[in-house]
Amino acid sequence: MALEDMSFTQRMLIFSGLSLLMITGWNLAFPPVPPEETQGPEAAVAPEKSAEVVKPKDPETADAKVIAAAEDVAAPAQVFERREGKLVGDKLVLDVTNAGQGLISNIEILGEQFERADGEVADLFLLGNHRTLELQFDGDGNQLDLRDAPQHVTALDERSVTVSQSSASAEVTQRLTLTEGYEAEYVVTVTNKGPVPKTHRLNLVTRLGASGEEDRYDIHRTLCSQGEEMEDRDTTDFGGGGCNPFGGGGEDAVPGEEQRSMAPTQWTGVSTNFFAQVIVPDGFSGVGCAMNTEEDRTQYSTLLGGKETVDPGATRTYRFGLFLGPKFENDLMQFGAVEGVSLKRAIDWGWFGSLSEVLGGWMLSMLRWFYSLTGIWGLAIILLTVVVRIAMLPLTLKQMKSMKAMKVIQPELTALKEKYKDDKMKLNQEMQAAMSRAGANPLAGCLPLLLQFPVFIALYASLQAAVELYHVPFLWVPDLTSQDPYYILPLAMGAVMYLQTKLQPTPAADNEQAKMMQTLMPVIFTVMMLFLPAGLTVYIFASTVIGVIQTLAIVRPQANDDAAQAEAS
Repeated sequence: MALEDMSFTQRMLIFSGLSLLMITGWNLAFPPVPPEETQGPEAAVAPEKSAEVVKPKDPETADAKVIAAAEDVAAPAQVFERREGKLVGDKLVLDVTNAGQGLISNIEILGEQFERADGEVADLFLLGNHRTLELQFDGDGNQLDLRDAPQHVTALDERSVTVSQSSASAEVTQRLTLTEGYEAEYVVTVTNKGPVPKTHRLNLVTRLGASGEEDRYDIHRTLCSQGEEMEDRDTTDFGGGGCNPFGGGGEDAVPGEEQRSMAPTQWTGVSTNFFAQVIVPDGFSGVGCAMNTEEDRTQYSTLLGGKETVDPGATRTYRFGLFLGPKFENDLMQFGAVEGVSLKRAIDWGWFGSLSEVLGGWMLSMLRWFYSLTGIWGLAIILLTVVVRIAMLPLTLKQMKSMKAMKVIQPELTALKEKYKDDKMKLNQEMQAAMSRAGANPLAGCLPLLLQFPVFIALYASLQAAVELYHVPFLWVPDLTSQDPYYILPLAMGAVMYLQTKLQPTPAADNEQAKMMQTLMPVIFTVMMLFLPAGLTVYIFASTVIGVIQTLAIVRPQANDDAAQAEAS
């Protein structure tokens, strides 16, 4: 049958079959690539989530949610690399580290005077693995999330170190630079990298390790200067076992409750008798200070900063001046890292405060002048003793004259006691009249001692403050600021003091208490001097020797004259 003779239906059936046959053959010859498997509609790429505008009733909650939405970006993991270095100045060497809990791991003071006897570096401030100059951002309102961010050393040279700590929203940079002498500059920069304001409180901690020299009477203190007031604490103020006069600065102290003083604070720090670490804010003051001691008796003092707010993209800079060194008076008074600040009050003048400072400052000046003449600090102390004894000579002569007069009228006083033994009032009147006629005054013997006591305390304070005596030998004593290791000076002083009591006019025969005190005083002073600085023992020994010479020169000739007059009569 011809194609043109077929019906339309027949032609469509034949065309459809041929088309199906051609498609089947093509698919067999060229198979299609299978499509990729999908995980359902949830696997499709989600469009970017737009920030949701939240308008809660609590504005603080709103700020917190905005901050969380804006900073919900995972910061890349930071690898900590520990680095250590040395900053070398003309008088200081600082060991620095980024290991945390303090930027400074050791403070070395240059100079032969401050070296140990074995030639090793003397650890004058810290002990063990402790560090100082620790930066903290703690307390209410702190929004700098840096606790897990490691510190990286970004710059280090011979004089300066820069340490940076960064998160997705904030960055803190510390830069420590040695300047001149015992001073340094410390700058902290806080940068807000986030889209909203951030608040923070800056605290700065200094630490002081426990004394390792048991033969040194060395008081460790925390310091806080607040206007006219000076807050200071030693180790016994932090829950210790009371006063420890013979130890190396409070061995019995245990951690107590942190003591805070909230007042405008000019500077804080820690100190020993001869050395100090001091932090001085430049251009602002702290809102207070905190002081305490740690488990191993390491003391710390914290400068407490106020609440500060940094706007997005802005920076807040804090500058501090540091003093790290011996408490030479001139260096403390001429502190130049912060203009207009004197650190003289870091010197401890003891119980009598201003009185000891005036007298002790005068004697310290005399001591330095005598040293400039002799070149020997021990000899300078002896010459200072001579000056003090000469100044006290009029009172000493009056004391001896009164003691002699009391001895002369002693038989008369004994007779009066027997005569008026039943009338105490009449007895006192008659005894006063007899002593007045003879020119005797029982209190005259005490007056020189009372006047010498503040002089003694002031001299003790000045010797404790004289850094010049630190590690200075004299005769067999290796260090005038520590005790005599062989106890020769205290024992010799006790023997000479006992001799002096025997040479002086003896008290009344019935005054057994006075005789007992004459015997006990040399013993008491000897025991005290066993543990006190050798420089102070040199002073007491020299003063006692001069007293013996005065007694031989004044009392004995008068006694011989009295004996001659009695024999002639």
